[in-house]
Amino acid sequence: EWLSSYPYQNVFVFDFYNVLTTNGGTPLVNDLGRSDGNHHRWWNNEVQHKTDGDHDANPNITEYASGFGDDHPNRQGNLKATGEFVPLLNVAYNRWKNSGGSSSTTTTITSTTSTIPEDGGDGEPCIAEKIYGSSSKATRRLRQYRDEVMVRATHGGIAIRLYYGVVSPVAGTLLSRLL
Repeated sequence: EWLSSYPYQNVFVFDFYNVLTTNGGTPLVNDLGRSDGNHHRWWNNEVQHKTDGDHDANPNITEYASGFGDDHPNRQGNLKATGEFVPLLNVAYNRWKNSGGSSSTTTTITSTTSTIPEDGGDGEPCIAEKIYGSSSKATRRLRQYRDEVMVRATHGGIAIRLYYGVVSPVAGTLLSRLL
């Protein structure tokens, strides 16, 4: 309601909390890609905002406890939220870009495929590799997510280059000083 008279088409709301209210049976397994559960994503060529999928004893609370006594999600919750947010952001951006400021929108999904080297192409390993090792399960799963999900989104390639070009080197330097 607070944007009902807003004349532009450059705002998109993502229901982050709702995404975190269902998991894959345990906080250590997410339900990314499943048809059941609560989601806010691009699904079957449309935006799906599913809020009626939480049928456990404690509905509408986060199901990805971080273990730090707060409401921040754990790694699996973050992976689910990222996996749903990035493709949806891609759709929202393309709708905005193609609308020219009008109320009617056109959705264009651009898919890209590429092979990304283990170090992102610049010799700098990912943070997970520095923490867990290059052959750890965590590192392999993150690389799989990058190669199967991130590269398919229009801006996934940009996010990957930004991560390897800026985030990973800075975080790696900080980690080296701390360890």
